[in-house]
Amino acid sequence: MSEKALEQYLVRQAAKHNHLCFKWVSPAQRGVPDRILIAPTGTITFIELKNPEGTGKLSPLQEVVIGKLTAHQCDVRVLSSKEGVDALFA
Repeated sequence: MSEKALEQYLVRQAAKHNHLCFKWVSPAQRGVPDRILIAPTGTITFIELKNPEGTGKLSPLQEVVIGKLTAHQCDVRVLSSKEGVDALFA
């Protein structure tokens, strides 16, 4: 399964569980997570997806951005499997 297929799976699971799942593109700030997941309760989770075959890793810039988000008490997840996606909705 490719990273693109994993992202499509995340979007389908989000819709199935009545979550919003927005693609995050920030031209002025590189390194932001791929998706913003918003639960029906208002809980927000930032999601960075990586290649399920295990070849993907966080870039140094992604690590810095994720560190800033977590320092602001944000929930950030790095996912690389269907099981990881499923755990979000368990």
